[in-house]
Amino acid sequence: MSLVRVLGVLLIAGGSVLTLPLGSVSAATVNVPVSGTIGQTWYCTSTYESSTCPTNINTGDTVNWVFNGDIYSSHTTTHCGASCSSPTATPLWDSPVMQVGNYSYVFNTPGTYLYYCEVHGTQMLGSVTVAGGVGGQALLADVGSAVRQPSDGLVSIWLGVAAMAGGMIMLIGAAWVARGLVAEEPPS
Repeated sequence: MSLVRVLGVLLIAGGSVLTLPLGSVSAATVNVPVSGTIGQTWYCTSTYESSTCPTNINTGDTVNWVFNGDIYSSHTTTHCGASCSSPTATPLWDSPVMQVGNYSYVFNTPGTYLYYCEVHGTQMLGSVTVAGGVGGQALLADVGSAVRQPSDGLVSIWLGVAAMAGGMIMLIGAAWVARGLVAEEPPS
């Protein structure tokens, strides 16, 4: 077997390894703090008091509301439907009234979801915008005291690059194998 042919076979084998799926990309979780002091009405950070806390995620990601108040600071996270001025009777999620603890919801459908605190009505609002991608980096407009868990969005980009590189390496290897075969043909 010629050296060109051997190198071609090795390139095909190496390229095929790069194109194998290396596991699934996991979805992200974004933590949204809920106000913790009596008289405060905000999600995310106090800069959103009396305004709307925006959270941007991808399909399949989870929003985890973190209630970190005292016994005088009770809130909910409740889906509004189309409008928080006249909330739906059948919300997609509706946490109990909480002072301390966590409440999570997984968003599997792209769209914008409005939510509010049932205790404080339209004084305490939030929105979750879900993009169509699966998993990935979750973003908060103002992360002040918010905590984000790392996601595998960057990993999925690198896996895609590796798969494309693997495909190119396989093509080069196939060309080298073909070249080696042509070079080894006996004269006629």
